Amino acid sequence: MHNSEWITVFRQLPPDLYQQTVLVLNNRSEVTIETILRIEPTFLAIRGRMGGTTEGGLMFLVPYDQLTAIYMFKTMNEAEVEAMFGPPKSASQLTSRSNLALRPASATNVQPLPHPAPAPAPMPAAATAVPSFGRPPEATAVARNNLLERLRAARQAAMPNNAK
Repeated sequence: MHNSEWITVFRQLPPDLYQQTVLVLNNRSEVTIETILRIEPTFLAIRGRMGGTTEGGLMFLVPYDQLTAIYMFKTMNEAEVEAMFGPPKSASQLTSRSNLALRPASATNVQPLPHPAPAPAPMPAAATAVPSFGRPPEATAVARNNLLERLRAARQAAMPNNAK
């Protein structure tokens, strides 16, 4: 996506969704937003924390060209999405990317959709792993607890019989 498209997306996010929004960067690291400080033409200034850490309140300057995706830790229905982005447009209403420009914060909330990307090549049968990001927090907690149980069992099994 171009900078102007990211700017439009961030301006359309309601402030109450900031703390449930995660930025995914090109290097696959994740940054959880606490608050958006500034939306600049080439970067986003936020206060947040790195994924997998508890240390919050850090300031991040994220260049838009390093963003891969954003996701929310909230189930959103169609009405909520339409409230943020407006009603879906038909193909005849879409404009080309050359018509996109940086818009001030007071611009309309309706943004043309980008041109569709080519369909990805089918993945081989061996590489069917599901990415870990985007899981609901409950699934992550279950996976963490299962891992801890396996680690404890392996440590117990590795201990000599007299140390038990």
